Amino acid sequence: MLKMRELLAAGERVAFTPDGPRGPLRRVQPGVLFLARKTGLPIVPVAYGAKRRWIFKGGWDEFIVPKPLNRIAVVYGEPMRVNPDDDLDRKAGELAAAMNDAARKADIVAGATCCN
Repeated sequence: MLKMRELLAAGERVAFTPDGPRGPLRRVQPGVLFLARKTGLPIVPVAYGAKRRWIFKGGWDEFIVPKPLNRIAVVYGEPMRVNPDDDLDRKAGELAAAMNDAARKADIVAGATCCN
């Protein structure tokens, strides 16, 4: 987390999978919220969709790989700030909803046959 704070202080952009490397799938873990609270920087929900894709499901995760020669869409949600007095559980729910909404919209724009 310290390295991320240093990168952000230097003006770099960083990306997180907010459900963390161990999941559970689509449940926001507190790391990204904690970092946003400490730095005062916004979280921008980003998701992509692909018309044709492979989906690899593990015990706790889902990995989506677009197939070649495909239509892919990237959707950005509204930036979200985490204030010092915000309830992190509530913010986690808001971020999860924003991420799911972005993923659903990206799938629709890309023309995916199934949507999140």
